[in-house]
Amino acid sequence: MRHTAIDPFQTSRFADVGLQLLKAAGVEQLVVHHAELSELRLPAMVGRADRFDFAFVDGSHRFDAVFVDLFYLSRLLVPGAVVVLDDLQLPSVARAAAFYVNNLEWTIEECSTSPEHHWIALRTSSVPDERPFGHFVDF
Repeated sequence: MRHTAIDPFQTSRFADVGLQLLKAAGVEQLVVHHAELSELRLPAMVGRADRFDFAFVDGSHRFDAVFVDLFYLSRLLVPGAVVVLDDLQLPSVARAAAFYVNNLEWTIEECSTSPEHHWIALRTSSVPDERPFGHFVDF
């Protein structure tokens, strides 16, 4: 089993601390780190037909970036997989999640209750996306 991490700022903002901790723990061989933006790496993964059982999203908190991450993850995650979104207290993150719940039949598995910091666990649909061409539910 391998863990894939996408973090373009691991070196520039975090002095590679995360990678150093993985090495110190002796598990660096289990992690594939991509030092690039998710909006560039995720489409490449779709092109390679990569598949994942779980995703944790805590990147850019702008609506468009979160939406695009979820768009590509919807193609990378196996049916019925779980994706956790961090920082749900931000309107941009909450709105992006709402689109996938209202339009792609993703379900809310769990939501944090902390007033300061929110996250949400979503389960992707277990059935293929067969929406008609003009389908849209406001979110």
